[in-house]
Amino acid sequence: MPNSDSSHSTEYGLHGTDGMLKIGRFKFRGKTDNLPQDWWVAYTAIPLIAATIGSLVNVLSISALVTRWRADLPDDGQLPGGADENGVGIPDPQW
Repeated sequence: MPNSDSSHSTEYGLHGTDGMLKIGRFKFRGKTDNLPQDWWVAYTAIPLIAATIGSLVNVLSISALVTRWRADLPDDGQLPGGADENGVGIPDPQW
């Protein structure tokens, strides 16, 4: 009877060499690994993505302030006549 661990390792592409586990193209480090670490994603990519998305969110919030969000739907909103595109806009109250 073949070893079930070896059959799974070849079936799923698991390879363990020198304390490292490789699944497909991903390499997982062992617990006692003392190799240098690469934190480029943590200190460069994530702040860049956050800065890009943050400014986009600010633009969308400005457009949300000038858009009318309220509408009176015909047939009390029952489809098909009460669809959103058939609604009549309600003006915003005066502040």
